[in-house]
Amino acid sequence: MPQIDQAFYERVVRRIRALILMLGAAGVIVLSIWQGPRMGGGFLVGAAASYLSFWRWQHVVESIGPGKVRRSAWLLPLRMALIVAAGYVIIRLTGVNQ
Repeated sequence: MPQIDQAFYERVVRRIRALILMLGAAGVIVLSIWQGPRMGGGFLVGAAASYLSFWRWQHVVESIGPGKVRRSAWLLPLRMALIVAAGYVIIRLTGVNQ
């Protein structure tokens, strides 16, 4: 990537991160006041998942290109198992299915 494009990319990523954090904080505050701490906590979990998803996609995009190190094929199934386990814990702890 040329230097100008790299600088533009970094500014965009920084703005998106800031927006995710600001909207997440605002949503947690508003929902905690309006609907109670349980809803605010649920929004916080969703905002954290959004931030982690963006962070992960950023790494996927940055890994595309020449000279990048290939990772083990076992990492994808391991990640999927962790996502399923996290979803199970969230559903069990929050009682969404009741």
